[in-house]
Amino acid sequence: MTLDKIEKATHNDPVLQKVKKCLKEGKWDENDPDLKPFRLCADELTYNASAGILLKNTRLVIPTTLQERATKLGHIGHQGIEKTKSLLREKIWYPNMDKRVKEMVDKCIPCQSVGHGNNPGSMKITPTEDKPWTSVAIDFYGPVPRTGQYLLVVIDTYSKFPEVEIVNSTEAKPCIPKLDTIFARYGIPSKIKTDNGPPFNGKEFETYAKTLGIEWKTITPLWPQGNAVVERFMKPIGKLLKTAEIEGKNWKQELQRFLLQYRSTPHQTTKVALCELLFNRKIRGYSPELTRKKVVNRHKRAKQNLEQKKGENKEYYDRNKRSWDQKG
Repeated sequence: MTLDKIEKATHNDPVLQKVKKCLKEGKWDENDPDLKPFRLCADELTYNASAGILLKNTRLVIPTTLQERATKLGHIGHQGIEKTKSLLREKIWYPNMDKRVKEMVDKCIPCQSVGHGNNPGSMKITPTEDKPWTSVAIDFYGPVPRTGQYLLVVIDTYSKFPEVEIVNSTEAKPCIPKLDTIFARYGIPSKIKTDNGPPFNGKEFETYAKTLGIEWKTITPLWPQGNAVVERFMKPIGKLLKTAEIEGKNWKQELQRFLLQYRSTPHQTTKVALCELLFNRKIRGYSPELTRKKVVNRHKRAKQNLEQKKGENKEYYDRNKRSWDQKG
């Protein structure tokens, strides 16, 4: 969806033309129901004459004829309701957008394949990293049905930015070159966290980590929550593979589309898009946008939000853990 299409649709949209007129004259018809949702946010609306489009702050106001298409673009990769809304809120707006997103995702047949995880056994508050790509968590997803391949998942514990490489086995020999490729993009991290399974329980990986000067930490056996940042990512990966199969699409191509959406979406805890924390800039995705907002104090804001959420989660978890123990 291009800005030219939005401009043409805006020009042909009778409601948006009325909004444009109201903004120009500074007067709103309080009896016109079409104008009510726009009148309620009139202070945030502007008309960009050079582009021929309306803006709500920095977000594009989408004409009626393009709203369904714009919403579907936000759902590429089949993220859930909240993540789809968060992604779209970064770039576009139209009346009742949140409601429309919920209705669309609720009716999305592939999305109904998502399951729910079990409650974890315990919880500890872990230190928050101060900058991107100093510490990464690594794990595998798989085997992928029909192909027998695995996904090597590497996640920056600070920004939550994921990298995913396809490998034919979980042995060190095919995995180490993939890690070299990832580290060539972002640099060698100072710390790595993994489980105790292959290839992390072998001498070859231990030697690899030592050669690169990486502090390597393994999680407690039989306690995958110890590597929670990467474990949480496995659920949307599983959903992605299921939806690709249901829709008869190439899962490798769908994986890349999902990663683009996921990296562009504000994290539920930090409230900042993963790409912004890692690159200090936005990346262009499927949804239309006019300008790129400058990243100001994003790292400070993300860290504050993360620490606050950790405390809330700890308190909630401990309270419910006592309840589970009493019932047991």
